[in-house]
Amino acid sequence: MGEDASIVNVAFPSNEFERAKPTLHWASEAVINRDRHGRHWSAHPLHLSHLAEIRSHFDHLRLVLRVEERDPPVETVTWIVDHDVSVEPLPGYKGVGGFIKALPALVQRLNRAAVKADALSVRLPGPIGSLHAFFCWLRGIPYTVHMVGDPHQVLSSKGFRWYERLMRWPLVAVSRFICSRAVACAYVTERQLQLLYPPGKGAPSVAISNVLLEPRHFVDRPRLGPLKNRASLAFCGSLAQEYKGLDILLEAVYQLTSAGLDIHLVVMGDGVFRAKYETQALRLGLIERVRFCGNVPPETVLVQFRSCDLFVMPSRTEGLPRAMIEAMAQALPCIGTNVGGIPELLDDAALVPSDDVSALAARIERFLRDEQLFAAQSARNLDRAKYFETSLIAERRHSFYGWLSRAAVKRKTI
Repeated sequence: MGEDASIVNVAFPSNEFERAKPTLHWASEAVINRDRHGRHWSAHPLHLSHLAEIRSHFDHLRLVLRVEERDPPVETVTWIVDHDVSVEPLPGYKGVGGFIKALPALVQRLNRAAVKADALSVRLPGPIGSLHAFFCWLRGIPYTVHMVGDPHQVLSSKGFRWYERLMRWPLVAVSRFICSRAVACAYVTERQLQLLYPPGKGAPSVAISNVLLEPRHFVDRPRLGPLKNRASLAFCGSLAQEYKGLDILLEAVYQLTSAGLDIHLVVMGDGVFRAKYETQALRLGLIERVRFCGNVPPETVLVQFRSCDLFVMPSRTEGLPRAMIEAMAQALPCIGTNVGGIPELLDDAALVPSDDVSALAARIERFLRDEQLFAAQSARNLDRAKYFETSLIAERRHSFYGWLSRAAVKRKTI
């Protein structure tokens, strides 16, 4: 919360701003698609629900993203068709090997793109944002950073190959350098990432979560305690890597059911490790107690949360987890590991060490048997989730892009 003190509303004289309104490049590791007619689309919102806020400061928005050639499926997708939004297409590489092959083309395109930018906003960590910011810095083009995770923690976790783990050191060094030269920095956490990747001296910073909660995300009142020996647990997260710790949760569920508790687990998320977790559940005799739902639409996630009693996130590393915040808005008591930004969301009563099956099982059982604790955590989480209401985050983003547009206008009018 301490970073909020640096938030100010940036005001521009209307005549100066309209005369020199700049063009913004927005770069991240996101991937969009282009169909056979040259139209860009995405199955995901790209964290760009705040386009209207950006356009209040910038005349034109150019998305600097990886592009894959693919026609859209029958189901609804997000089309990027606004005349004030264009795309700078980058190679659609995957993995470290793909990045190395695409690096010469990336360097060429990002260097060329920097010439066309009046200002830049990048999401880190990631090579695309880092390279684009570096080329803009060389040209004196102002940029901001939105830090959404710690590359050291992510690449140190289980599931990455040895050569992928080696990447964590250069990524940390580059991320710190880019943050230290930014006009302003935003972080999804309130303290953790700010300490690891600080802004430069005198540069403002602010906590801006990429989780936006609308009124429909909230329930009206806290929950009461569940049946003491029976409960439905919810897990929601990508199964593309192993750092979400689902293997630890499955072992904890096995311990609890072996002790006589009637526990069921709903797993939302998909990825290459899903088959491994399904095999683990079968080996532990939990196949009738664990339901793998795969990727589910956002509204279905909320429905599942409403039908469960407890949300569990046994991650080995995290930024500020969207799924946990959405579960809190549903007044779900939550249990998480004391890594990344999770301790900024939960209090000590809800935290356990990572990779500790017995501690996780014991904490789940305590939440289920102590109705007073369960109800208190439910009320606390519902209140804490209100910090992520869309209107509050919008005010911070307005200030954040205001800092950048002021720097861009100043550069254009000198």
